Amino acid sequence: MTDLNPDESFIDTNKLIFGIGQVQKITGVSGRQLRYWESQKYIAPIDQEKGVSRQYSLHTLFLIFHINRFIKKRVYITSCRRSCSAI
Repeated sequence: MTDLNPDESFIDTNKLIFGIGQVQKITGVSGRQLRYWESQKYIAPIDQEKGVSRQYSLHTLFLIFHINRFIKKRVYITSCRRSCSAI
């Protein structure tokens, strides 16, 4: 049996990619809201070819959860941006 190196992650989270439909189902945030947040530079999809649907990284998925949580708590989006930039 091979030993696991504690410095290596078990799963490469950079390869965990979610389509916009999956993100909507997981987070409960509408596609329209996600596109608005993109236009305001709160989140960013993974760079992709033109004509391909939006895809998001696991890090962005967590960011969407936090932004949505702050909004539900009625925290201003500028405060969300400051708090989420530390994530």
